[in-house]
Amino acid sequence: MRLNMEDWKEFYVENIFRIEPTKGKNSTELLEGNDISYIAAKYDDNGLAMRCQLEGFKDWVSEGNCIVFIQLGAGSAGYANYIPSDFIGMSGKTACGYIDGIMTPSIGLFLSTLLCKERDKYSFGRSWTGNRLKETILKLPICRDENNEPIIDATKKYSEEGYIPDFEWMENYIKTLNHKPLTTSNGGGQA
Repeated sequence: MRLNMEDWKEFYVENIFRIEPTKGKNSTELLEGNDISYIAAKYDDNGLAMRCQLEGFKDWVSEGNCIVFIQLGAGSAGYANYIPSDFIGMSGKTACGYIDGIMTPSIGLFLSTLLCKERDKYSFGRSWTGNRLKETILKLPICRDENNEPIIDATKKYSEEGYIPDFEWMENYIKTLNHKPLTTSNGGGQA
């Protein structure tokens, strides 16, 4: 499959994702262990800061199979990571982006890669929060009919123009790449 971004259309992050804050609180209370990943404002290792115990912290768990937006942090604001498994996220510095019923590891990898291209806008004190996050623009492939004409959604769920992101194409594109399989063992998933 070949990338031809000329025909892609722009979408706002808020129209693609259901965005929720992570539920973690004070990370100094977490205890090291092997139960669950703690995702923080960290630019490497897919944001994985440590593995910790789950006992006593179940209320802090965010559901996996999402994109984690790193919103604040010295040198890490603007990173986006696909996280396949449930995790504890750093309070106030991370948010989750869900695409209910659609997100897969391959789609997550595709979207997180594109989102990280926006990273340079959110450094040196500019957070990736509020409207800056919601109004981040992603250019994505769109669904087309057999005549290669855009399929328009009358409800305009994803864009004011009615374009629909082609999630199936994203999935298939990632599957054509030569990369290691995505795993859920360490909480990270981005290749």
